[in-house]
Amino acid sequence: MKTLTQAETIEKLAEANNTSKAEAANTWKGFIAFLKGQLDEGNNIRLGELGVLTKKIRPAGVARVPGTGETVEVPARYTYKLKKRPQDM
Repeated sequence: MKTLTQAETIEKLAEANNTSKAEAANTWKGFIAFLKGQLDEGNNIRLGELGVLTKKIRPAGVARVPGTGETVEVPARYTYKLKKRPQDM
């Protein structure tokens, strides 16, 4: 299994829709901007059979620098999470 890069995703999107890579790139960037905007407003996004995309806060914590062993404070931050849809049994 391979993880597609953004460039590969745009190329496949262009091929699937018989459009240029530039048009596909604009569509992709617009879609990502739309998703981020909706998540920033507090909305969750249902992505069909994939699941629900949400914005979660990752709490502050302490991490360790592997090279020195020094501990550092890590601030709280937001992250995106895709909660998979339960498979039909």
